[in-house]
Amino acid sequence: VRPVNGSEGRRLASEVIAENPSLSLRQIARAAGISPETARDVRNRLRRGEDPLPKPRGKRHVNGAATTAPGPAVSTRKGFGSGAVPHRAPVQDRTATVDRLKADPALRMSETGRTLL
Repeated sequence: VRPVNGSEGRRLASEVIAENPSLSLRQIARAAGISPETARDVRNRLRRGEDPLPKPRGKRHVNGAATTAPGPAVSTRKGFGSGAVPHRAPVQDRTATVDRLKADPALRMSETGRTLL
């Protein structure tokens, strides 16, 4: 299982490292719910005096025009890090997807599938 946004785990790891810098990477990772390699990255960033969260990368679409921005289009909620905003498929794409699902015998021939459809 991977989190959609790893910033909370990185933040927790930085707190754990600050409280007890002698912990092993596995202990930090277990306490923060992240991988040992992410714990290593957080520890190295803190040693270099950097923020434990990496800077976002990518292109951002503003008013239909692609511009270079520090990260992908994100939605920010108070008290939380940034998370990617999913693009909604046009209605005709969703309709085509539902039509394909309706034609799937695995869905049509089972009670659960019919309930879903």
